[in-house]
Amino acid sequence: MMRDFEACPLPNGGNVELMAAGRLWDAVRVPCGIGLSAVARLGDDSGAVIEDAWGGILYWLIRPGAADAWELPKPCVEIRGKSSYVAVPPVWSTEAYHRLRWIVPLTRTCHLTDPEPLHTALAAAINALIGPQPATDRPAPVGHGVLLPCERCLAARMFGGRHNCQRTSSMGLIGLRMTPVRPGPCPCNHEPPQP
Repeated sequence: MMRDFEACPLPNGGNVELMAAGRLWDAVRVPCGIGLSAVARLGDDSGAVIEDAWGGILYWLIRPGAADAWELPKPCVEIRGKSSYVAVPPVWSTEAYHRLRWIVPLTRTCHLTDPEPLHTALAAAINALIGPQPATDRPAPVGHGVLLPCERCLAARMFGGRHNCQRTSSMGLIGLRMTPVRPGPCPCNHEPPQP
């Protein structure tokens, strides 16, 4: 983890502040299902992490521009840089009853996260979520890669809950980049459609 506490002042009063990203830090925005797995994988290597319980989202703060070359699926990982704003809780907001809080508390020694271990942890969490993708019985995406589950199945894996499978998918994963592909049957283990 990086130690830039004084270089990146954050709210210390009683209110959440809307802060501009891209100047002192970029924010890595991830759904909780992936993010909590990445927090566990990072352990003590994680810098401070914001949880937005309303949106089911986690945010890490990293050096500006450090994630510009990342190739992680956009629905799973979004980088908030210049022209973006992030709601940042006060540094003391760590209790579970706060809907916007630090789940990995901000301290003088725990602030910005090193982008390389974060990228590795997020890639591993995404791969664990999507699961092994055997090449048999699946249409190959344009180029090479694997067909992803349909949007509803992928959302159910990320956020939990029951869903109605769309039965057809048109998104593929080539490396770690999500891309439109020739439609094919959803490669998920389906539950029967919900009434």
